Amino acid sequence: MVEGYKKSRSLARKKYTSPSGDHRVRYDRRRSDPAACGMCGARLLGVPRDAVLLGKTQRRPERPYGGVFCSPCTREVLQKKAASLRSPLIGESSSDSPSEGSDA
Repeated sequence: MVEGYKKSRSLARKKYTSPSGDHRVRYDRRRSDPAACGMCGARLLGVPRDAVLLGKTQRRPERPYGGVFCSPCTREVLQKKAASLRSPLIGESSSDSPSEGSDA
């Protein structure tokens, strides 16, 4: 009987010729797709394709949203986040100033 993992298509089948001239099939792990940006879909630089074999810190860049967004999209997200944190403070500072008619 054929072993179960050989019947499954989760492993890639590679045909090769052995040194004795026999044609055989080798079962290899399939290569993963290159990492893509979550916003624009661009290929992420600095993220290896075979990340399973590496340690966690070697799988993706060590920055906010590293391995999730590309650099331009990360910049955009961080600018929007900073703007949203800053805008309520601007509104509060203008409302804290005393108005002209409320002198008591």
